[in-house]
Amino acid sequence: HSDLRYEQIHLVLHGVDTVSEIYINEKLVGNTTNMFVRYRFDVKNVVKVGLNSLYVNFTSPIAASRRIASMLPYKVPVECWPNVYHGECHINKIRKMQASFAWDWGPAFPSVGLWSQQIPCFSVNELQLNLLFSRLFQEMAEYWRLTARAWFDVDSDVTGTLAGQLLIPGQGYIRSETSVTIKSSTREGRVVLIVPKSKVQLWWPNGYGEQKLYNLTVVFKTESETVSKTIEVGFRTVEVMEQPVDEDLSKGWRTFYFNVNNVPIFAKGSNWIPSDIFPEQNTNEERVTRLLTDCKESNFNMLRVWGGGVYESDLFYRLCDRLGILVWQDMMFACNMYPADEAFLRSVSTEIEQQVQRLQHHPSVAIWSGNNENELALRQNWYNTASHFTLYKHDYVSLYIKTIKPIVESLDPQRSYFPSSPSNGIETKEEEYIASDPQSNLYGDVHYYNYLGNLWDWRVFPKPRFASEYGVQSLPAYSTLLNAMNISEAVWGSELLRWKQHFPGGFVPLIWQIGFNLPTATDLKDIIYLSQINQAMSIKTETEHYRSMKSTTLSTGEGLTMGALYWQLNDVWEAPSWSSIDYLGKWKMLHYHAKDFFANVIISAKLESDDQLSLIVVSDLLVAVPEAQIFIDVYNWSSFDPISCHKVTASF
Repeated sequence: HSDLRYEQIHLVLHGVDTVSEIYINEKLVGNTTNMFVRYRFDVKNVVKVGLNSLYVNFTSPIAASRRIASMLPYKVPVECWPNVYHGECHINKIRKMQASFAWDWGPAFPSVGLWSQQIPCFSVNELQLNLLFSRLFQEMAEYWRLTARAWFDVDSDVTGTLAGQLLIPGQGYIRSETSVTIKSSTREGRVVLIVPKSKVQLWWPNGYGEQKLYNLTVVFKTESETVSKTIEVGFRTVEVMEQPVDEDLSKGWRTFYFNVNNVPIFAKGSNWIPSDIFPEQNTNEERVTRLLTDCKESNFNMLRVWGGGVYESDLFYRLCDRLGILVWQDMMFACNMYPADEAFLRSVSTEIEQQVQRLQHHPSVAIWSGNNENELALRQNWYNTASHFTLYKHDYVSLYIKTIKPIVESLDPQRSYFPSSPSNGIETKEEEYIASDPQSNLYGDVHYYNYLGNLWDWRVFPKPRFASEYGVQSLPAYSTLLNAMNISEAVWGSELLRWKQHFPGGFVPLIWQIGFNLPTATDLKDIIYLSQINQAMSIKTETEHYRSMKSTTLSTGEGLTMGALYWQLNDVWEAPSWSSIDYLGKWKMLHYHAKDFFANVIISAKLESDDQLSLIVVSDLLVAVPEAQIFIDVYNWSSFDPISCHKVTASF
């Protein structure tokens, strides 16, 4: 074969899950240890003319994680999940989807295999344009400075012409060209385009404007080869605003909100977990498209990609770009301590570098976060780490501050990076990255769960800057349960239904909280119905509470809430969970309610006392509304006819 004339031939593998040895023609060419890394192996000396065999020998992830745990000099919790998870141990020891060993909303399916849509391929050209991303600066008042950075697979220095062109529909191209040498050490080339602001329209989150996108193409030419790549880019700025709240600065309180194109955005949405427990199904176009479209239909403008899943597919981020859904992007670390040995940190460095390079150009990506709840877990001693706090803090800082943070800030200095969620934002740095109270209402974001209180009463909720997690369990539709169990098992109290409930508290909190406002029941269909009413009303009450606090500062400094992302959007199986859309794509009552409580204008009713009802109008519109008429009808539970009617005129 003529390709054998090249000095080097590489095998390129995406999405290898997870620990494996790679053989070409029965000869070992490399191994893999990280599901989130793109691997490239030199196979020149083992390929042959004609048919070649590729053999991937996978190691059980359960065995691999157990072996690594046994080799560590000290325990790195979590060792094993609670028994009610029915899970496996030591998931934090390998770079794999953390939820694949079970979670409180999902089963243990420790998958192995090739999970990416990109099939294994031989790279036989001397030059491959692998990745392309863009960096935007506002160049004075009239121009954008668009820097296109391209990464190449090269094995020796290559000189040529690098050209960038931005297609403006109906107006032609904006072009720029430069002579560059792609160094084998850095493998990077850059070209800068100066784009008049008058030529392009801004990209906006859903509800604030259109999502204008433009094709950016980079072409690299040498004397013998031409390679090119095209991506979609949007013109927008995004900042996380952490400004002093108190005028004299003595208390140090700070805001926390997203500013897009110099407009404060109230973040409305949910938390995204993998769309399936089997990683290869996460790229299912029909399912991902349906879920994200459902988000737009319910007035979402943000999703948090939770850190126990996967860095989502290119399709996911393209759709978020097109639908106007901002992405809070966690790195894939969740609810654990993690090793900090040299091999682990080296693997993570490659992972973070590749994923930031891949995702950076998407206008939807708004923020990077290092992990889910690991700072909180360490500070609150979830896993009995207090006696060795200094040791685990050292590992925490080594991973999220000394390893991940500089990579993110080098590749993407225009987005904020926060080591954890929840956190106190930039205030956390003052406490050496493990805050005394990572759940403070005076900074950053919070996660709030309450399994004992009456969640139809707004007074039980905190008054944070940003609520990035809060949730209530419910059961999926009866027809959804029947997709995974026999009719004889689909009864309240059945062994299978109890086995599918992974929350350590079981069904007790669900039934307890239904009882505050709704009748009791023993039939499964009735309990499904009541659980969904309770979930919808609870999250409605909590969300409206947060939205009503957007312009309010209490004497305690609390308030100025600018984000409400409930837990969780979707499911990985047919089981009780916190989702608003079940595994088969059926909307629970909560998702219908979300369409209303995330509307641009809402009226929130707060019962202040037995005889005083306050109505709060909340608007996310960018224009004032003069003299709006508000009609108030009061009903008795026993009749469909109002017992009292009122009309109020208000401007907002």
